[in-house]
Amino acid sequence: MGDADGNCINNVAVGIASRFSVTPVTAGGGAVRFSETPAEAIPLTSMNPAGGVEGGGRDYELDEEACQDIDDDMLGYITCERYDKPRRGGEYDSDGEVDSSNQDNNYTYEAMPRETNYVLSLLHGERARPTILELREDGTTDVDGKFGDATSVRRNSSAPTAILSGPVSQGVKFGWIRGVFIRCLLNIWGVLLFMRLSWVVAQAGLGLTVAILTLACTVVVITTLSMSAISTNGAVRGGGTYFLISRSLGPEFGGAVGIVFSLANAVGVGMNTVGFAEALVDLLSGCGIGMTDRWNDIRIYGILALIILLGITVVGMEWEARTQLVLLGVIIASFINFFIGSFIPPSDSKRAKGIVGFSADTFTNNFFPAFRGGETFMSMFGIFFPACTGIMAGANISGDLKNPSKAIPKGTLSAIAVSVFSYLACAMVVSAVAVRDASGSIADAVAGNQTTACGFHPNGSSTCEWGISNSYGMMTEISAVGPIITTGVFAASLSSALACLVSAPKIFQALCLDNIFPYIHVMARGYGKSGEPRLAYLLTFAIACGIIAIADLNTITFLVSNFFIGTYAVINYACFDASLSESPGFRPGFRFYNKWLSLFGALICVACMFMMSWQGALATMAIIVFLYMYVRHKAPDVNWGSSIQARAFKSTVQSALKLINVQEHVKNFRPQVLVLTGLPSSRPALVYFVHTFTKNLGMMICGHILTPDQGEFSLSSIGPLQKQTYAWFNQKHVKSFYSTVLADSFRQGVRSMLQTVGIGKMRPNMVVMGFTQNWMERSAGRNLEFIESINDAFDMNMGVGILRVQEGMDVSHLTDVTGSTFDLPSLVASPVDKMFSKTNGHESVSPSVLLPRRGSLQPVLEHPASAVSLSPNGGGLSPSAVPLLRNCRSTLDVPGLEHRESTQGASQYASKLDLADRFSAQSKQKMVGEIHVWWLYDDGGLTLLIPHILSKKPPWNGCKLKIFYLQGKPHLLDEAQRNMIALLSKFRIDFSDAVAVNTSKPPSNESVIWFNQMIDQFRDRENSDATAAPSDGTLPTPITNDDLQAMFEKTQRQIRVRELLKEHSSNASLVVMTLPVPKMNCNPTLYHAWLETLTAGMPPILLLRGNQQSVMTFYS
Repeated sequence: MGDADGNCINNVAVGIASRFSVTPVTAGGGAVRFSETPAEAIPLTSMNPAGGVEGGGRDYELDEEACQDIDDDMLGYITCERYDKPRRGGEYDSDGEVDSSNQDNNYTYEAMPRETNYVLSLLHGERARPTILELREDGTTDVDGKFGDATSVRRNSSAPTAILSGPVSQGVKFGWIRGVFIRCLLNIWGVLLFMRLSWVVAQAGLGLTVAILTLACTVVVITTLSMSAISTNGAVRGGGTYFLISRSLGPEFGGAVGIVFSLANAVGVGMNTVGFAEALVDLLSGCGIGMTDRWNDIRIYGILALIILLGITVVGMEWEARTQLVLLGVIIASFINFFIGSFIPPSDSKRAKGIVGFSADTFTNNFFPAFRGGETFMSMFGIFFPACTGIMAGANISGDLKNPSKAIPKGTLSAIAVSVFSYLACAMVVSAVAVRDASGSIADAVAGNQTTACGFHPNGSSTCEWGISNSYGMMTEISAVGPIITTGVFAASLSSALACLVSAPKIFQALCLDNIFPYIHVMARGYGKSGEPRLAYLLTFAIACGIIAIADLNTITFLVSNFFIGTYAVINYACFDASLSESPGFRPGFRFYNKWLSLFGALICVACMFMMSWQGALATMAIIVFLYMYVRHKAPDVNWGSSIQARAFKSTVQSALKLINVQEHVKNFRPQVLVLTGLPSSRPALVYFVHTFTKNLGMMICGHILTPDQGEFSLSSIGPLQKQTYAWFNQKHVKSFYSTVLADSFRQGVRSMLQTVGIGKMRPNMVVMGFTQNWMERSAGRNLEFIESINDAFDMNMGVGILRVQEGMDVSHLTDVTGSTFDLPSLVASPVDKMFSKTNGHESVSPSVLLPRRGSLQPVLEHPASAVSLSPNGGGLSPSAVPLLRNCRSTLDVPGLEHRESTQGASQYASKLDLADRFSAQSKQKMVGEIHVWWLYDDGGLTLLIPHILSKKPPWNGCKLKIFYLQGKPHLLDEAQRNMIALLSKFRIDFSDAVAVNTSKPPSNESVIWFNQMIDQFRDRENSDATAAPSDGTLPTPITNDDLQAMFEKTQRQIRVRELLKEHSSNASLVVMTLPVPKMNCNPTLYHAWLETLTAGMPPILLLRGNQQSVMTFYS
C-alpha cells in the first residue's frame, strides 16, 4: 500500500477513535463518510472551514485521490466515498446562512442549536429542523415537500421576530432605568403623595399610617416577586400584565384581567388628572380666580390637561419618555424642598396654619389615630393604596423594553424600595412638625393655641380650616418654597396620568391582537414605526373623561383600588398555580419567589378588597367572573401552554393513581365504552349515539384499526389521524378519546385495543361496534374475525353492543353533501362497517355501503325442491316443524316481514347524514316515541341501564321506555308482570309499560321459509364439517346440516323473536335488545344470520349484552 493509501487509512483511523465524532471534509468539496455497515452512511456532522478534519486537537489533511484507490475489503466496514453534489437540507446548517449561489457546498443536515429554531417552532406551518423521518432517510431528497418554506423563513431571519414581537417590534427600546425604574417611580409618586399623605397621617396616626404602608408594601412586594417570576419564565412581549397572566393562566383569566386592568389604568388616568385639577383649582381660588364652581372647574381643567397628555402620547414613546424625565426632576426637587422646609423655623403665619416645627409632643400626639367623619383604617387604606399601584408601569410596556425579563424585576423592586422609603420619611416629618387642627389665626398662634377660634362637633370634626386633619395642602405649607411643591403636585399627578395613559392602550392593544373578544380587533391596529395604538388612546381618553366628570378624588380612589388589587390577586395566583403544577416548562430566571408566599399574597389581596368595600369587591369579582365565563364559553383557538393545562395533567395523573386503590362498587358503575368506529368522522351516527350516554357520565374511546387491506400505513400515519380526529371532536362538541392501532387483521387490532386502551381503572368496560351489513359478501375469515372479536371482549370481562341502522352509518363517501363535509381519505376506512369484498378478482365496495339499504334477500327460490327446512335432523322437510314450500306464500308477500327496497322513499331518515345529525345531542329535533327495551335475559342490568340513560339525555329525552320480558307460562302472567314492575320500581327506572312476550311458541311457516331462503346460498349439504369453506376463501363459511342441527332451538328462537319484534317494535324510535351470545366454535355465517334475522327491516336497534355482572342495585 502506498503513502497515499496510508494517509487515507490514517485519517480514517482517527475517525474511528473518536467514534465518528469528526467528519473528514476536503477543500474541494469531497467528503469521507464513515459507516458501521458497508451499505449505510453517517450524515455529515462537522466541517472545518480550512478544509481539514477537526478532532483530537489536530487538523488532518485528507488526500482525496488516495481515497479513490482504497480497497473496501481492506477497510471492512469503513468506506471512503466522495460526494460531489450538494446534500439536501442546507437550510439546517450551523450558522443559519445558506449560500444559494454556491451549489457545490456540502451542508450539515442536522440542525445546530440556536434561537431561531425555537422561534420557528412557534410559527404554524414553519419548519425549524429536519424531522426524524428525514434524518432516517438519506437526506438527499425532499421528504415532504416543505423544505422550501423553511428555507425562505431561515433566509429572512427577521421574519419570525417580526411576527412574534407584535406591532412594536421596531422603534425605541428602553433599558431597566428609563423603561421600568423611572416609569414605576413616577407612577407610584402620584397625586396622593402630596394631596392625601398628610391627611392620612392625621386620621390614622403615624402608627397606623406605617401599618397601612406596611400592608400596601406587603401586597406590592409579593405581587412584584410573583410578577418577576412569571416575566422571567421566557420572553415577554407587548401587553405587560395581560401577557403575563394570559400566557400563565390561559386566555380565560388573561382576557378577564386584561379588560379589568386596562380599565383600572384608564380610571387611573382620570384619578390623577382630577388630582392635578384639584390642586390647580385650589391654587387659582387662593388668587381669586375661578370660572364657575369648584367641581365644574375641576372637570374643565381636568379635561384640558387630559387633552395635552393625549397629544404627548400620540406623538410617540420617545417624547413620552423625555417628558417623564422632566417630571421626575420636578418631583425630586419637590422632595428636597419639602425636607428643607421642615427644618426651617416656622413663621407666625405658618404656625397659624398648624406648622409648629419639630416637636416631640406633636410627634406623640400624631402617633395615635384620630378618625373623623366615619373614616376607618380600611377606608384610609383604600384611599391611599393607589399611591402604591404603579408597580406594573414597566411591565405594561414590556414590548418597548430591550430585555424585559431582567428589566422588570430589577426596575420594579428598586422603585418600590425608593418609594416606600420616601413615603415613610414624609409621614414621619408631617407627624413631627404639624398639628391636626389650626384656625389660621395669627393671634391664636401667638397666644400659643392654634385652635382657639375653632369649634368641635361631637363626632370629633372641627370647623378649623387648617391643620393636617382639615387641609389637603399641608405639605405645601411645610415646604421651604410653596410653589415648588405645587409644581411637584402637578408633576406627580401628570406623570402618573401619563404612565397610565400609555399603559392602558398598550394592554388593550395586546388583548385585541389575540382576538379573544369580538368586535374589538380594530383597536389592535398600530401606527408609526413603533405601532402606537392610537385608537386605544382615544378609547382610554373617553373613559378618563367619564372619570373626570365624577370630580371627587376620594370616590375615584376606591374604584381604582378594587381594580388594581383584584389584578394583583390574579397575578399572585398565576405564580402560585404555575409553581404548583410543577411543569418542567416553568423555569423562571428570577429565583426569589415562593409559591406559598404568592398564595398568601393572593389571599391578602382578596381580604383587602372585601375589607375596603365588600360591594366594590363583589362588583369587581363579578366582572372578572363574567368575562372569564364568556371567554371559556367562546373557547378561542389558542394554545399558550398555560399552567392550568399543566396542572390539569398533574391532577389527572394523581387522580388516576388514587383511583387504582379504590374498590369498585356497583353503585359507581359508569359506562366506559370502546367504540370501534374506524375514523370517527366517517361514522358520526355511531359516535353521536354512544356519546349520548357517556357524555359527562362515563368515558368514550373511539377505536380505529388500520389493516393492510386499507392501504399502506406506518406508525407516522397515526399522528395526523389523531390531529384530524380531535379537531373533528372539537367541532362537533364530542367528548371522547381516540386510539389508533396498526394490525395485520381486524381481530388482532381489536385484541390489541382490548388489552392496551385505557389506564388504571379508566379502562373500557364495554365495546360497541356497528353491524356488518355486507356480511353476505365478506370472506369466511372476516366474518369469523367479527365473531371472535365479540368473544375476545367477553373474555376481557366486557359488555358488547352492536348497533344497526338500516340506512347504514358510513358516510366517508358522502363529501360536501347537505352542507356537511367529511374530508376523509378513502384509504382509512374502517374494517367494521365498510369492508371490501373480492369480486371477480378485484375489490369493489359492497352495495350495502353505497345504498341507503341493501336490497331484499334473494327472491323466492325458483325450484321448491332446493328449499331447506329448519329441522333437527337437517335432512328433508319436517312436517312437524316446517310445511312444504309449495304450501307457503313467498316471503315478499308475508305481512310485516318484507325488507325495505333500496329505492324506498318513505324511510324514517332521509339520509345517513340526516340520521347522524338526529343522533347528535346538538340536534334541534328531539326524538319522539318510545324506546323499546327487550330485556330477555339477565345480563347484570346493562341492557336496561343504557336505555335508561339514553332516555334522560337529548335527543332521546322525549322518549319513554317500554320494557319487554319473557314469560312462557300464561297462567303466571299477572304474577310475572307484578314482579317485573316491582323490580323496575326498585331500580327507580321510569317506564311507560311492561309487556310479557313468549318465545317458546314455534315461529310461523312464513318466517321459517324467509330464514331458509336467506341462508340457502350459504348451505353445504354435502359436507357436514362446520369448518368447510369454498376453495377460493372469498365467501362466507358454509352452513352445514350439523350446524343447523346443533343450533336448531337457538335458531328457532331467533326467528320467533323476530316475529315479536316486527309485531311490537316496528314503529319504535329505538330498540335495545339482549345480544345472543355466540357459542364456542359457532359457525360465523349462522351467527350473522341470527343477527340479520333480529335486525333486518327494524328501526335503529342496539343488540347489547353485559358481562353477567351487576351494574345496577336497589340498595342504598
